[in-house]
Amino acid sequence: MNDINSPIIKILLVEDNPGDALLLKETLKGITHTKFELTHATQLSEAVAHLGKSSFDVILLDLSLPDSFGLETVERASSIASSLPIIVLTGLKDETIGIQAVHKGAQDYLIKGQTDKDLLVRVINHSIERKRIEKDLRNVCDDLQIKVEERTLTLEKTVDILRKEILRRAEAEKKIREDQKQLRSLTAELVLTEERERHNIAIELHDSLGPMLAFTKRELTSLQKSMPEKTAESINSICLNIGQAIKQIRSLIFELSPPALYTLGFEPAIEELTDNFSQEQKLKIFFENSDEPKPLTDPVKILLYRFIRELLINIAKHAEAKNVRIAMSKDRNNIKIIVEDDGKGFDVAGLDSKPSGSKGFGLFSVRERLAHIGGTLNIQSEAGKGTKVILLAPLDILKDIKKKNKKP
Repeated sequence: MNDINSPIIKILLVEDNPGDALLLKETLKGITHTKFELTHATQLSEAVAHLGKSSFDVILLDLSLPDSFGLETVERASSIASSLPIIVLTGLKDETIGIQAVHKGAQDYLIKGQTDKDLLVRVINHSIERKRIEKDLRNVCDDLQIKVEERTLTLEKTVDILRKEILRRAEAEKKIREDQKQLRSLTAELVLTEERERHNIAIELHDSLGPMLAFTKRELTSLQKSMPEKTAESINSICLNIGQAIKQIRSLIFELSPPALYTLGFEPAIEELTDNFSQEQKLKIFFENSDEPKPLTDPVKILLYRFIRELLINIAKHAEAKNVRIAMSKDRNNIKIIVEDDGKGFDVAGLDSKPSGSKGFGLFSVRERLAHIGGTLNIQSEAGKGTKVILLAPLDILKDIKKKNKKP
């Protein structure tokens, strides 16, 4: 018995042979557990007309029709009714063509005269199910393709945004490098300008005020011999004061613009500086210098000299040290200077929060100015363990190359 609630399977049979069509109809009538509604067309064009008027669940297709023949029939039917499963009907001798038809898009094939009702129902149901699964898979693939395209579009937009951001950052970094280069140039110019002014003042003191005081002292000393004793004592006191002033002027000239830095060079000037500090501050200062040439530009040379002098002053004032070691060496394209003492040390962590001139010993200012010329400052210190300051500054590589090229 047919189940009145079971769906009706609508079949479009395309078969020009009346006998084969009748046999198939009789086979369908013998099926009691499934409902079928059969529409018969004798040629492909007639089938197309039926497809335009009604809906079907499956097509049973003969390959030898009056208006179409062979595998072309499958291709044409598939293009016309792409959503419907196609079952090809072949003769016993055409089974190979049936297999080829499946490769062309048919869901299955049946051999005429060799098909019982159970096989027919099974093939029809399986073909419909396979077509449904195929359709679902196609929908899934279409959805997936849409999602892939959407994600790809989103990714392309993201990549475009990132590319623009990278370009923006590259431009910003380029600008920063240019600004840093300009800042270094301005810093170097500032150092040179400051040093020129110091040098000019030192020359003025040396050539003008110094000789004037020396001449005055000499004249007073000459007058002292012809003056009364009481007046001579006063003049002698004045001469002593003038002598002290001359000594202070010489010290000031040295501080403003040390002659050794210009006449002897950087390393001899530092050695002279350490000797003077050893005598004045009662510190034992050990100076070590490697043999490698260490050419420096004038701005770097001047800054390093001032920094080392500032560090020695800080050590003398605050560190309570007895021994100081200054070591110079070449570190790749840099000069490396270590200033180390055995004093009381301090908390390095709190250095940045202290203004220049406080217990930070002005080292923050030293580090900032050193950074402007492409150098670095590293401070290592602990309470009771002394302080070690490492200065790195760029060498004048071009000058170094020129010197090497001049060697025979």
